[in-house]
Amino acid sequence: MVVGTDLASSVRDRMDGYRLALMDAGISLRDDFFFEFRRQAQEDCAACAKRTLLQILECPNPPTAIFAVNDGIALELHQAARLLKIPIPEQCSLMGFDWLMRVLPSGGDVTTVSQPFDLIGRVAAQRLLARINSPSDPPRHVMFNAPVVIRETTGAPCLIPSPDPQLEPRILI
Repeated sequence: MVVGTDLASSVRDRMDGYRLALMDAGISLRDDFFFEFRRQAQEDCAACAKRTLLQILECPNPPTAIFAVNDGIALELHQAARLLKIPIPEQCSLMGFDWLMRVLPSGGDVTTVSQPFDLIGRVAAQRLLARINSPSDPPRHVMFNAPVVIRETTGAPCLIPSPDPQLEPRILI
């Protein structure tokens, strides 16, 4: 999982979801499953994306999939993969979260989790009006469906032989 520097509650929720997905798949969570997309001094987003992607793929036992905490980071990583001639999804699948590319007629190339932004806005406005009209109305936690939109950046995982013969080939989700 690649996270940015924003640690808003929604980001923490996505990190928790990633941890749960690993547990459900029977994969033990390790600290080196998390990478930070953080620009260094005088570094632009493209250079940061290249550095981050190479850091991930040069691990001793690299993952077969990368989950970016948002589509902005996923798009930067996808562009970096193109520039570095890293085949996505053949070498490694890539997925984001938000579906920012929904505004394009094609919907974009990156597989993502689709947030229902219109519904979120509508319910937030309704909840705000309800609280204004009745201040004693308690806050509520509202959950929405967020389907996966499969695009060109994901495919069946390829088994990458482990450099350590004692370890099994590794598949990450």
